[in-house]
Amino acid sequence: MDAQPTRTPESRALDAQAVTSPLIAASRKIDVDLARARTPGLANITHLNNAGAALMSERVVNTAIEHLRLEAVVGGYEAADRAQARMFAVYRSIATLLGCAPDEIAIMENASRAWALFFASLELKNGDVVVTTEGEYASNFMSMLQARRRCGIEIEVIPPGPDGAPDADALRELIERRGARIRLVSLTHVATNNGAISPVETLSRIVREARGSGALAPNALVAVDACQTVGQMDVNVDALGCDMMTATSRKFLRGPRGVGILYVRRAQPGVAPAVEPRILDMRSGFWSGSDEYRIYAEAERFETWDKCVASKLAFGVAVDEALDWGLDAIEATIADLSSVLRGMLGDLPGVRICDTGSRQCGTVTFDLKRGSPYELVPHLRERKINIGVSDRDLVRLDMDRRDLEAVARCSVHYYNTVEDLERFIAATGHYVRSA
Repeated sequence: MDAQPTRTPESRALDAQAVTSPLIAASRKIDVDLARARTPGLANITHLNNAGAALMSERVVNTAIEHLRLEAVVGGYEAADRAQARMFAVYRSIATLLGCAPDEIAIMENASRAWALFFASLELKNGDVVVTTEGEYASNFMSMLQARRRCGIEIEVIPPGPDGAPDADALRELIERRGARIRLVSLTHVATNNGAISPVETLSRIVREARGSGALAPNALVAVDACQTVGQMDVNVDALGCDMMTATSRKFLRGPRGVGILYVRRAQPGVAPAVEPRILDMRSGFWSGSDEYRIYAEAERFETWDKCVASKLAFGVAVDEALDWGLDAIEATIADLSSVLRGMLGDLPGVRICDTGSRQCGTVTFDLKRGSPYELVPHLRERKINIGVSDRDLVRLDMDRRDLEAVARCSVHYYNTVEDLERFIAATGHYVRSA
């Protein structure tokens, strides 16, 4: 058996088909007033911490509350039965967002757990090589360190080029030197401490070409951490060239906390076998006999059977809203705002922008000549302005090299305005002058 038992043959066939995003006119614009009216939190705060957790729309919040109330009235299992069709629709919405098939999507409790479970399931052995970058997130890199301690893998880091992004020529040299032993190339689309967009497409293309030429084994995979990009720009798994990708609900997709995405490319018989989850659950497969089990083929094999249905449904609404606004319109609006923000911060005495790379996104990081990002955050919160901080422990390789202890992180979304940025700049300037 190779599918979820609750699915009909028709739904299995449908979920195996790739879903493409609808074409959207390039001239489409975000109706910022409407977006703000649909976001209750903006009545009280200036929210510029979208790279941490964006504000949910009223519809997203109401979807979760309404299902929880239904559970209270009819029972948890019974409420889930009523919502089954809507839950299946969430997979199709995510597949539309990412340009893949619904059966290549698992909805997890968070992106870090999704990444860790996939990584632990690779059956790495002594001498296998995992390639990463300086922008790797702490949770992911700690899993690599654990695998090195437990089974003797080796970790290679792609050094940055002159612009601070992972160097493509260095990856080619690494493949030439370590080729047959490389099992995973782990790439971060945008690091948590940097607004630079990594050239993932270029790096993954190098890996695919090396697999095609035999320089890399067919089971050498590309994993992409896209937590900071999905929702603020058009992210397509085929364009990225990844075999696995993780993303989160709470950031630019504006969904609830405690939900993440795991994309796993469908197994290719004779080329790339399916990865069996290290930890199994009834959602992973079925107990086919007293001494045997079978694993499902869908990416949902990485999920657990029990989940928060309310959050899952609310996340589906958040994805649908992103699709309704249009990812090209969202990306253009965020690009315009972040360009204005970088200009404002660049003109502010006592502030240094820390973003690297030749392309930047809606996240802007900076440090202070006087004072501390840790003190700036509460200073701004007192004035009902939210930003975040990324410290050394989250992205140690990059922060160590650049000798940064912490950076302040200001991240815009399509519901923000220039007036929001002016309010933030005025309050930050006040802090810097008084520090």
